[in-house]
Amino acid sequence: METREAVQLGVVLLFPLSLLIVLLAGVARQHGRTRRQTAFAIFGIAACLVGVVATGLALNAWRGGPLFDFDRDSFSLGSIQGPDILGLLVCATLLVIGLRISKWLAGAGPSAPRDAEPVEQGDESE
Repeated sequence: METREAVQLGVVLLFPLSLLIVLLAGVARQHGRTRRQTAFAIFGIAACLVGVVATGLALNAWRGGPLFDFDRDSFSLGSIQGPDILGLLVCATLLVIGLRISKWLAGAGPSAPRDAEPVEQGDESE
């Protein structure tokens, strides 16, 4: 990987990730999460995304190139090997963990404000 490609990969990762961090921090604040909870959750999500990228780069290095490359005629199911399937499972697991963390972060906490007021029930003695 050349320096230019590494910089492009960093920009592609950091720009959307920073937007997601700002968005999740605002949603977490609305749902009563503390700053510490928000920081740990965002760190966990970022770690999952870095793990997915690292798994892809490790598989790319192991194979000596991309999995699907038209120039090398390797665009077929026969070119998928055991480590590729394991890498896909690792990536899927990391993505599900990241999504579960973000769901928890954006979910209603114990001190979340209620939007609707409780409905008063009429007097049943009528």
